[in-house]
Amino acid sequence: MPASLLQSELFGHEKGAFTGAEERRVGKLEAADKGVLLLDEIADLSLEGQATLLRVLEDKAVTPLGSTRPKQVDIRVVASTNIDLEERIRAGKFRHDLYFRLAVLRIHAPPLRERDDDIELLAQHFLRIAAEMHNTRVEELSTQALALLSGYDFPGNLRELRSWINRAVLACSGRVLREADLKKAVARRAESSICLSATVDDAEKAALERALARHLWNVTDAAKSLGVSRATLYRMMKRHGVSRAGRQIED
Repeated sequence: MPASLLQSELFGHEKGAFTGAEERRVGKLEAADKGVLLLDEIADLSLEGQATLLRVLEDKAVTPLGSTRPKQVDIRVVASTNIDLEERIRAGKFRHDLYFRLAVLRIHAPPLRERDDDIELLAQHFLRIAAEMHNTRVEELSTQALALLSGYDFPGNLRELRSWINRAVLACSGRVLREADLKKAVARRAESSICLSATVDDAEKAALERALARHLWNVTDAAKSLGVSRATLYRMMKRHGVSRAGRQIED
């Protein structure tokens, strides 16, 4: 994210702070006051952005663009990354002082291949999402299908597992997703990845629009019906260009 946009996103701005700032906007840091702010992929933050974040964590205050009055904030910050930050520090790409400021409590999430017991639960979860997304009657995975999933190491972790389930649901014609459906989906991946990707995207957009319409554009209820978080729903809306124009969005 460009440094100028990052400043506006994190700190917000006052009306008239810059051209196009027609009203005051509350930044993410101020909005998270008394709560938790998740910073995903923290390793991708520029060095300038890292300095800005460190200053906020040290001072516990933010100053919106166009303002001279700092606002105190009481937030808990959770930062996530799939990159070795200590290696980034050695390469001069991540500030060691920010690292130690963030690393008060470290939680290591092991890869899916080290969590065999989670595969069945996650596969069932993704199956429910995919079934509604594609408007199919698939309800469960067969014992053989689960055994096949459990025996694979999933180098792509959760995204790969979800992709497998998505493709298999499209290939399944019954109520139970079978081992043959999984094998068929994986075998066809290389020869039809572009076409399949378009099909999945179209189906996801249709399911998103149905959920929003069914729940009168209440974001929280629509997200629950799809089995995703509100943040994920907003990302889906942005990715598929689902317009909010003329709609009353409710949280």
